[in-house]
Amino acid sequence: MRNDLFWALTGAESNDTDVVNIENLPETVEEIAETVAAGEVAEVAAEVEEQGHELEDVAEQVEELQETVEELQAEVAGAESLLSSGAFNPQAFALCYGRAEKLHAKLGGEETDVVGAESLADATTAKLAARSGMEAFGATIKKYGAQAVAFIKKLYDTIISFIAGLFSRSAKVRNLAKAVKARLGANSKIKDTVKLGKWNAFVDVEGSSSELKPTILSTVLVKLAGASDACNDLIGNPGNHGGITKSLKELGDAVYGVAAAAGPVRGAKKGDVQTGTVTWRGLTIAASHYVGAGEGLEVAGKQAKAIRLAYKVSGGVKTSGDAKVSLTADKIKGYVTYAENLCAGLESSKVNAKFTSANRDRIIGLLNALDKKSDEGKDAGAAVGVVKSVFAALSSVSSVNSRLTMAIAEAQLQFARAALSGAADKEAA
Repeated sequence: MRNDLFWALTGAESNDTDVVNIENLPETVEEIAETVAAGEVAEVAAEVEEQGHELEDVAEQVEELQETVEELQAEVAGAESLLSSGAFNPQAFALCYGRAEKLHAKLGGEETDVVGAESLADATTAKLAARSGMEAFGATIKKYGAQAVAFIKKLYDTIISFIAGLFSRSAKVRNLAKAVKARLGANSKIKDTVKLGKWNAFVDVEGSSSELKPTILSTVLVKLAGASDACNDLIGNPGNHGGITKSLKELGDAVYGVAAAAGPVRGAKKGDVQTGTVTWRGLTIAASHYVGAGEGLEVAGKQAKAIRLAYKVSGGVKTSGDAKVSLTADKIKGYVTYAENLCAGLESSKVNAKFTSANRDRIIGLLNALDKKSDEGKDAGAAVGVVKSVFAALSSVSSVNSRLTMAIAEAQLQFARAALSGAADKEAA
């Protein structure tokens, strides 16, 4: 087993943590405890960041697969409609068939016979010429059901691992907060100049932007848990549309609320999808949600695909060099308390109780049963597609929202630590 104290003292690199300088080794009990806690945070943070990116990648694969199948279904339906319409249009049929052929190939379908222009003189001739291809397209659509359920299982497993790591990360951050408070209580000297690091993109010590309230971020997880419950209800009763559309609207509003709470939003609307971006401290935060009306599975599918949250470090805030600060012990405690409240909000969402192996097995069982009924009724078939889209959205949003929450919390503590004098300062004195 690795020596955790050695790991902490030599420095652990992560996206937001600077390496500990050998000249700044701790010398008091409080400093040692704090340094060990910081090392543990850095270690678990790196692991959770990796899990979060993996979760988003799997969610993107599921979403892309679902969209491709839906496009194939639409092209096949269009081609079949033209064959039975009584007013056959060879050009329109050729377009539908050609697009279906490309989508079929994209999904790994077997090569189909070429349907030439000479075979499209009338509906009867076209139907005979395209028969094998149309059957192949239908087989690919059915085959996708089993593949998609396997993707959902992988997605669910990845969510379980991510959330377990997330709650461990939160606990480590709270331990570090306690250690920082202990060192502050030991009458550590407060600096008037701090050395900036990557953490300042989430703090902006020289700026004046307001905090993102912990409740704004935790509400996303609460609504996410509600959407998960509604999705489970939908699997059990595909005809019950109201619960899923209501829950997805609440989740979408909460997600967009993160950007809205960060400052003046630069909004853009495309159809029924509202997107907003905002600059907050050294970050750009973007969010989108569905703003159309109505209920039903078609609306639920649109809602799920519209719900997105993202952030990136965008510059505009110094993350290196020195900065003059005017701090008191109470001000530093405020930063530490903010970090603690962010962790408390995340943990109070109890989202970890929604994503367990038992729930996964139940959902996969119901999803398999529902998928077998997809030919028996429009609601069952549409519900399978909606469930896949919803879980892709939940995965992406849970990862981004939680990683943003933890990054902000950890940055507050890194600033507080940077403001407290350590061994190197005492030696210089």
